[in-house]
Order: sequence, then structure tokens, then C-alpha cells
Amino acid sequence: MVMGMVKTPDWPADRLKALIDRIQDETGLNKAQLAGMAGINPSQLSRWTSGATRPQHKSMVDLGEALKARFPGLGVDGRSLAAAAGYDFESPAVQPDMPEQTSQEEADAIGVDVIERIMAAQDRRIELILQRQAEEQRQRDEAMQARLDEQSEKLSEATAQITELKDYIRRMGGEGSSDQDIA
Repeated sequence: MVMGMVKTPDWPADRLKALIDRIQDETGLNKAQLAGMAGINPSQLSRWTSGATRPQHKSMVDLGEALKARFPGLGVDGRSLAAAAGYDFESPAVQPDMPEQTSQEEADAIGVDVIERIMAAQDRRIELILQRQAEEQRQRDEAMQARLDEQSEKLSEATAQITELKDYIRRMGGEGSSDQDIA
């Protein structure tokens, strides 16, 4: 058996996956970074979220506490991660306010909450992407305007030089020259 997991076919892997996805969405951590916080290989994290293996209680508590320390506003700790992995808290010392069972209605409400948080995180990501794209476009527009201004200045200088040259040619060639002859 690999350290940090217990082979169990009957555990709520989808709850853990939803929570891990939310954590990644809200923190911006990728799988490798999140796995590093848990002290595991990213492939192990993938096995957890796919439901292939169930993480040990201690692994969930350790990861949750690391997340709580680094992202205090996230609202995730060792107990919530362990609960998402399906661990019951029979000992009041471990989790005094944990109900023995979660009703389907409560589970549905938790699922809706997770989905809403994921959607809000996606909305924030989209907004940031749009802001970044708008800023990049503004910078491209400014660069293009600067090039246009530079070319316009060069054109004005060239036009002035041509006008000076025409005047010079007229003066040098006498009064018999016309603009048509010079052009």
C-alpha cells in the first residue's frame, strides 16, 4: 500500500473532487502545487480526485491545515477536507459539531454551494482575462498610434523638404520653371 491512501471503493470521491476543484479555482494553485502542500506526488492527488484511492485521514488534516495557514479566507481546514473524503467524526474531541449523517437535502445544498463558488471563481477568472486582454489591446493601440504619429511626422518632414527643394530649384532655374516642370 502507498503511504497516504487507503484502497476503498465506497467513499464520496465526488465530494472531495468538488472541494479540491474549488480550492484550485479560488487559490490559483495547480495540481503540482497543491500536491506539494500535501507532501504527495501530483499523480497521487489525481488518484484521490478520480476516486481510485481514498486519502488517509491524516493526509487530509495535514493538507487542510496547510491550506488554512496559507489561505485563511478560503474556509478550508483539515476537518472539512477529511469530511469531504468521507471520514466520520465519532469522537467529540475531533469534531464536536459534526452530525452523524448528512441528509440528502443538506448534501444537495452543499453541492449547490460548491457549484456556485466554482461559478463565481470562473466569473472572476473570466473578468481578469477580459481585463488583461483589454489592457493588452490598449497597449497595442498606443504603440500603433505612436508609430502612426512617427510616420506622420516623417511625412511632414519629407513634404517640407520637397517644398524647400522645389523653391530652391525655382530660384536656381530661373523664372521660366513651373511646378509642372519640377514635379
